[in-house]
Amino acid sequence: MAPNKNFNYLTQGILSVSLPLLLFLTGIIYVKLYIKLAAVILYAGYLLYKRHPFPVKAERPLLFYLLIIPVGVLASLFNDATADPGYWRGCVIGVAKWLVAAAAFYLLTVTVKNIKKPRITSTLKTFFVLNTLVSFSDLAMAMINTQSWMPYWLYDTPGYGISTGDLIYGISRDSSITNAAINLAGILFFLVRKELGWVMLCLLTAAMCTSNFSMLLLFVCLAAVIILIRDRKVKLYAGITTLSAIIIYGFLSMQNVSYANKTINQELVSGSRNWSLPKPQLGATHDMTPEEAEEQFHTPGTSLVIRDLRRMHPYIMASIPTRIDTGLARLAVREWYGTSYDSSRLAVSGMPGKLYSLLQTGDYMISGIRPFIMGAGIGNFASNLAVKMTGLGLYGNYPAQYLYLHHDFLIYQLYIWVYVYAHTSEFYSVTQLPANVYSQLGGEYG
Repeated sequence: MAPNKNFNYLTQGILSVSLPLLLFLTGIIYVKLYIKLAAVILYAGYLLYKRHPFPVKAERPLLFYLLIIPVGVLASLFNDATADPGYWRGCVIGVAKWLVAAAAFYLLTVTVKNIKKPRITSTLKTFFVLNTLVSFSDLAMAMINTQSWMPYWLYDTPGYGISTGDLIYGISRDSSITNAAINLAGILFFLVRKELGWVMLCLLTAAMCTSNFSMLLLFVCLAAVIILIRDRKVKLYAGITTLSAIIIYGFLSMQNVSYANKTINQELVSGSRNWSLPKPQLGATHDMTPEEAEEQFHTPGTSLVIRDLRRMHPYIMASIPTRIDTGLARLAVREWYGTSYDSSRLAVSGMPGKLYSLLQTGDYMISGIRPFIMGAGIGNFASNLAVKMTGLGLYGNYPAQYLYLHHDFLIYQLYIWVYVYAHTSEFYSVTQLPANVYSQLGGEYG
């Protein structure tokens, strides 16, 4: 009989863990940029100390990371973003993020080529154990704060109940969606390795995040495994994982399951919805200047929005959690877009915010040759950085004196963010939040 892999990890695998690699993985996924940068520098120093060869030939993904930086900077130059003194701080942060991502990919390439696979696997297992422990500590804090053994089941406690999963940040301390995505990768990794116990560990942590989109993506991936993979044991484990996910997720948060069904029925199935692509919320930049758009559509330009954001900044920073609250968001929709949030375009059309963001990105890209080829530039359209520089508190704090907002972002994307946060926390789903990699890459880099 073959030895149990989980038993081998407990007796031998822990001893073979690469502590430098474990610290690097923990640091590189951490939400703070300076932690990522420190992880890259320290791990690169370790690999040099060990005299592992560093390949000169760059892999194609690495070239992508390196080439996208000059494209973004040039786009910002042509898009008049660099004339704003507040832009440069954000631009440097954006460039640093791409460089850190490139360095992390390169160092992982060096690691895979020089460190034995069993040691890498043991390190990954330890990483997922630590992430699960931190996730359970997040859940324990929710239990203490609500004085409930099952905060997922609460109905009358703001910030908990259906939103409890949003507090399960895991070891990255980023959003719960990031935590769920990390564990989805773990599920697929251990599924291919036929280690069901580790699959269940990652599944439990992913389910605790109660991300409907992540669970839907998991079911799609598991279905693909069952259909496409020939190995019977892998198929069996994929089936067991599917059934387990249904049971665990339903047990933890039937409210989220009900919300998912409501979203599908009301937003994706209803034929009465008007999903035709409207013109940009404030008018198109390619056929009028910002001043003309402001005059015609009776909406403020970027300077006035920045003024309002600076006035709102102390209230946003004082709120718990630190982000724009429902009242300020509703005020922003009315003041900046000339209508109440429940009469604005998304409320009338019933379109999910993410789909609207994609359509707005497509409309922006075909509005001219420059947007199509180069985009708006780093931090000027739909990235987390663009949102962070507004000071809305949605991706961490940002100094009031450096608040920045590009006109393209104001026209095509900002409305979606303030509209979503004009609702209660139950509305903050992946389907509604506009953040997506396609809008970032297409809108900012062409």
